Amino acid sequence: MSLLEVGLAGVVARGLTLTRTPRAGLALADGAFFATLLGAGLSAGVSLATVAVWRAGLGLARLVAVVGGRGRARSPTSVGLPSEPTGSPLGEWLHRTAFRVLASLPPRLARRTRAGVFKVLFSLSEDPWRYDMLPYERRKRVALVDGVPPAAGDAGPIVELGCADGHNLQALADGYPHTRIVGLDISPLAVTAARRRTAHQSHVQVEQADARGAGAALQAVGVSSIAVLVVAEVLYYLGGPAQLAVELKTLAPLLKPSAVLILVHGTSDAERLHPAAVTALDCSTTDRVIIDDPYRPFVVETARASDDPH
Repeated sequence: MSLLEVGLAGVVARGLTLTRTPRAGLALADGAFFATLLGAGLSAGVSLATVAVWRAGLGLARLVAVVGGRGRARSPTSVGLPSEPTGSPLGEWLHRTAFRVLASLPPRLARRTRAGVFKVLFSLSEDPWRYDMLPYERRKRVALVDGVPPAAGDAGPIVELGCADGHNLQALADGYPHTRIVGLDISPLAVTAARRRTAHQSHVQVEQADARGAGAALQAVGVSSIAVLVVAEVLYYLGGPAQLAVELKTLAPLLKPSAVLILVHGTSDAERLHPAAVTALDCSTTDRVIIDDPYRPFVVETARASDDPH
């Protein structure tokens, strides 16, 4: 069994720790990881040792997060609230590294594995990233909607790639009640949650599609051109800059002349991935705002497609 397979099993098991009862979640995670390793052909002793090492690593990550957090000011609005699934700066790095490695797999296998991870997350919670509970997420949502130029938003349609459970769609629909808004997500559970969240907003439509299939999925529901494309906290799931050119290529031809691209990611992700996404979508950056949020700084970047039709 390769280290990659062990790592992917660990990612799935990590998702199980997000249950509402932490101790039960830890037990489920360890049991699922142990069973996965056994099923892959490892001996019981090696499987148990691997789980023990994995658990120790998570404990170390937690210790680093606690020690590192002592010297860092916390936002009063975030005290007492649960964190997002990654849980700590080290957790975020591990999370992104796992998906970067995953993106290097053959495309079909990468897609199936990615979909499997999100299935676990959305099976455990309809809101695994705590969009409802974290003030940080609400502030980021406001910044996203504010970043959409009104003229472009009114021109519609607005499309969000990786809409998760629909919080951004709901906010965009409130801001643009007369514009068609379409959300896409790889997870059928996320699509169901987003449809339920936006059921009262008849101008919102949610479809299942990954990044590579986004263009075909949009055309299948009658979206032949996009006025605004929103990509928020999604790019690191698709791999590194080299993979983005492939993952996003079906969307570029659908961007209207002068269409607006809105990218929203944490500062480190934005530095690494925004330029590649802008290039892949044949756009040019027009504005870039770094918001020094007390919870985590993030970037809202606006770009425009070429005035010439694709």
